[in-house]
Formats: sequence, C-alpha cells, structure tokens
Amino acid sequence: MKTVLELHSVFHAYNDSMVVKDISFSLKKGSIGCLLGHSGCGKTTVLRAIAGFEQIVDGKILIKGKTVSKPGWSLPPEKRSIGMVFQDYALFPHLTVYENIALGIRKMERARRIRTISGVLDTVHLSEVKGSYPHELSGGQQQRVALARALVRMPKLMLMDEPFSNLDINLREKISMEVREILKEYGVTALIVTHNQHEAFAMADEIGVMKDGEMQQWDTAYNIYHKPANQFVADFVGDGVLIHGVVMNDRQVSSCLGVLEGDINSRFAKDAAVDILIRPEDIVHADESDVKAKVVKKAFRGESILYTLQLTNGEKVLSLAPSHHEHPVGMMIGIRLEIDDLILFRR
Repeated sequence: MKTVLELHSVFHAYNDSMVVKDISFSLKKGSIGCLLGHSGCGKTTVLRAIAGFEQIVDGKILIKGKTVSKPGWSLPPEKRSIGMVFQDYALFPHLTVYENIALGIRKMERARRIRTISGVLDTVHLSEVKGSYPHELSGGQQQRVALARALVRMPKLMLMDEPFSNLDINLREKISMEVREILKEYGVTALIVTHNQHEAFAMADEIGVMKDGEMQQWDTAYNIYHKPANQFVADFVGDGVLIHGVVMNDRQVSSCLGVLEGDINSRFAKDAAVDILIRPEDIVHADESDVKAKVVKKAFRGESILYTLQLTNGEKVLSLAPSHHEHPVGMMIGIRLEIDDLILFRR
C-alpha cells in the first residue's frame, strides 16, 4: 500500500521559540491518523505545516512521495491537492448546501460537476436539504456540508482541525463515526487534530499523542491505551491510577493487590521499585475475594458506575462496574484483579 503522507524530523519555530520538535510519522493510502494532545501542544501547527500555511525550519514533508515542505521552500497550499475541514466549518451563509459544495469545482465540466455533487450529497445524506441554507441546518449537518465540500475535489489528503468541537458532546462520537465511514467509503487518507480521546478512538487507525511539541507515541489506538510508551501517555489516555510495586523476577511483581504476573520489561531488575498502571476495567467486584477495598467515591454513568476504592495500605484504584452493582460510599467490598497487560514505569 502506497504512503500518502510522510513527515521526517520536522521542526517549526515562532520567532526563537521551537514549538514543533523532531516530528516523524507517515500515513498509508486510505488510513486515518489523528494528532491528539492538550491545547498548545503543537498539533494544529503540525497540521498547518502539512497544509502549507506554516514554514518548517528543519526536516521535510512529503505528499505521495513528493516533497512539499523543506527549510526555505514550501509548495503553495492550493497546489498540494489537500482538502481542509476547519473548526468553524467556514460555510458561506448566503449560499445553499448545493452551492457551498459546488464552490470547489466551479471549473469542472457541467455534467460531471452535477454527477459529482449528487454522488457526494447522497454519501453524506444531505440530498434532501441541498436547497437549504447553513443556518437552517443542525450542527451535524453543517459539519457534513464542510466535509462534502472538501470531498468533491477528490483530494489526495484530507486535513481536519478539531472538526467536531462545535457539536453537542452527545453528538460528537456519533458524527465522528459517520465521518470515518464516509472517508473509508471514498478511500481518502485523512489526518485529524483533536484534544478529545473519544473522537480519536472513534475516528483513527493510528494516533499520535503529543506533548510540548514532541511526539510521545505514534501507534494504534489499542497500543496507545494498553501499551503506552511512557507515563504521560498512560495518564492522558483513558482513566487509570498508578500503584506501587516491587519486581520479583522477569514474570512477577508484588503489590498491595497481590503478586501480579505478565511480561516484565528486561530493563527492570529484581527488587526494582516500580509504578503499575491499573485501569478501571482491571478491578472486578468479587465478594469471595480476600482483597478488600473501601468505596470512597462513585460516579454514576448510566450503564456503569466508576468507583474510587481505597486499598488497605491507603492507595486508591478505580473500578468500573455495571450500574446494578450498587455500593454505598464507606462500604468495604471484595475485589479481584483481572489484568491482561502489565504496564510498569520506574518509580
């Protein structure tokens, strides 16, 4: 499968401040990537550099094997064959849905233009509102208009900057999954920028977690969650806590939850003090267990309850349980550890 986007040791600076540092990753044709991180981590700057709106100071950016950015030279954005979907959608309020979508292909032969727009309208489920104006649409519909306007140009690469941030929080995951399906149907390679991990998981095949302008980990969603490269990634993605442990051998580590088993990285010697990442789904309520914990806090989530539990040594863990397992604050309950991936960090 051909590579559509490549970044090789890209650096970017504003005045004398380096805001993007040694960023490298690539996307294959038809893949959806995501840059995930807190505001100010540099993810939008990377996206703008790929689009050609920012000049890099070192490294290079390639689209379909051709260099589009290097120090001292940058191919203009309009010549990069990219589609852009912005945070505010940038729709023209005085134009209908059809007219907004048609803007990008005005020079196309008329019959082909009509066929192209009709096809895209069907794909994004907007055919029935093609004569409506943006203010008459829902937020999700406006988002799909912006996507359709980019798709009609058949770009090599789609870039999306916080595209769901203006949507109601309950709609974001639903719409992001719809957009993924549309991009996959068209076989479009895409890169999305977001600070929302749920959007990243719903959309992306590969995710890059960024911090202070540096890439912490570029990997699949599964590995980002279950095999974080460092403690920042572990803390940033998903819920979880760190408990103390001591390495016993290359397969076991002792902790307040008992002896835990798994593949232990060889860099941890016997008797090394470590922190063990425990996710909420790792802690299961088990009345018969000898290991007890006190309920100190709980958050009702509809189908589940997220409990904060205090262990006998004072350390706390999280546990996600079905909501019919109702336990009051202050109650002692039995727990059992069901952990598949043993993730350790040097304490």
